[in-house]
Amino acid sequence: MKEILLWIIGVAATILTVYLVTAYHTTPEGAFEELRQSTDATLIPMVHEGHVILIDENGALSVALMITERRFLFNIFYTDFEVFPTNLNVFDVNLNHTIAFLNAPENSEYTYGLVKNEEVKYLAGSGYPEHEDVLAVYPLTDYISNDDVEDVIVWFFPQELEKDTIASNLNFLDGNEELIEEIKNDVTTEEFFIE
Repeated sequence: MKEILLWIIGVAATILTVYLVTAYHTTPEGAFEELRQSTDATLIPMVHEGHVILIDENGALSVALMITERRFLFNIFYTDFEVFPTNLNVFDVNLNHTIAFLNAPENSEYTYGLVKNEEVKYLAGSGYPEHEDVLAVYPLTDYISNDDVEDVIVWFFPQELEKDTIASNLNFLDGNEELIEEIKNDVTTEEFFIE
C-alpha cells in the first residue's frame, strides 16, 4: 500500500513538473526568449516586461502580452507571451500631423502608438512635471533599417486612452524634457485596433 501511494505521488509530481516546465517560465526573460525564438518579427520590448511590440518584414505591427503569472509555493511562474495582430502597419500609416494609437487587448489598460517627429525623446502624462515621471520612447530606426520609418517613434503609455483624450493626456517631450508644442497643438489622432 505504501509503495502504491509513493508511486501515485511520484507520478503526480512528474505530471506537475512537466506541466509547469512546458506552460510556464521562471522568469519573464525566459518567456521573452521563447517569443524571440518563435518569430522572425522584430521585437521591441516595452518598459513593462509583459509587453512587447512585434513588427514583421511587411511592417505589420502586433502586440505580445504575457497575460498572467501564477504563484506556486514560493515561486512565481510566468506564462508564454500571447501575440495579438493589429490593423496598424508602420510602412502604410500616414503619420504626417497624425498620432496613430491602439489600446492593448484583454483589458490590460495600456496604449501603444506611433508618432513621427525627430525631436521626441520622452513621453509623459498630463500630470507632468508635478506628478509624473517621463517614459521612454522607442525610435523605430533603432530596430528597423528602412527609410520609411525615419523619425518614427513607438510609444507606450500605462493607461487606456480614447481618441479624444490623446491630446489632453499625453505630452511628447524633447531631449531637454520640454513639451513639443507642434505635437500638442497641431496633430490629429487615428485609432487602430487588435484584429
